This record gives sequence, structure tokens and C-alpha cells, in this order.
Amino acid sequence: MKPSLLILAFICLSMCSIAQNTPVMLKIKAARAAYAKHQFQQTLDYLKDAEKLDKKNNLQILYLKIMAQRALLPGVDDPAFYNHMEQFDKLEELREHCKHYLDYPVPAKISEAAHHKIFAVQKSLNPYPVAKVQFDEIMHLRNSGKQH
Repeated sequence: MKPSLLILAFICLSMCSIAQNTPVMLKIKAARAAYAKHQFQQTLDYLKDAEKLDKKNNLQILYLKIMAQRALLPGVDDPAFYNHMEQFDKLEELREHCKHYLDYPVPAKISEAAHHKIFAVQKSLNPYPVAKVQFDEIMHLRNSGKQH
């Protein structure tokens, strides 16, 4: 009797796990489709929903989030980058996500190529301002130049 109860409990737990994972996988699939269509903000919206459902660190979500955030980040010389302080906050968030992703050992599920892409994204952020003060100075200089 005990073995059959254990098997039944295992099956129930497995089904609950699968039921919770399915909505997450659907959101990730939708995010991948949006990313493929270059709809990067929509990609981030789907991933935000997936994170709410998943409740744990998911490197698939983090990878796609980093790639979408990088695609949305204006170039370091683009005047749009220096329009609002929130751009610097987005840059800092992207840097933190890259660091978080790269701190994990490369699991078997994740390709070495994906790991290298995130490393390349992290490296591409080097020309951007590192400190908020530096960003603020550049923003004020550019905006004061527009007024004259």
C-alpha cells in the first residue's frame, strides 16, 4: 500500500510541476516569436509575465531578456540615449543581468554559444558611461548645447 501511495504522490507532484511550467513555456515561446519579429518591448513584456509565473531563476528568460534589452538600448553616441536618466537605469539593469547570467556555470541545457553572446553583449557596454554622475554630465552638456 505504501509504494502505491508514494507513486501516486509522485505523479501528482509531477503533474503540478508540469501544469505550472506550461504557462511559463508558452510565455517564453511568445517572447521568442516577438523577438524574432524585432518586437523587443513586447518580448520584455512576455518575459516579465513568465518571470511572475516561474518564481525562480530561469536562464532562458534571462538570456532573452538581455538580448531584447540590448536591442532596445540606443547607441552610446545616439542623442536619444542621453534624453532621460531612465536610460542610464536601463543600462545598469542590463549590466546587472549580464553579470548575473555570466556568474552561473554554463549548464548542459544552455549552449556555449549563448554564453558567448551574453559575454559579447556585456563587452559591448564598455563604451557607455559607468557612473550616473558621468551620464548626468554628458546629458546636461548635450542638452545645454541644444538650447544655444
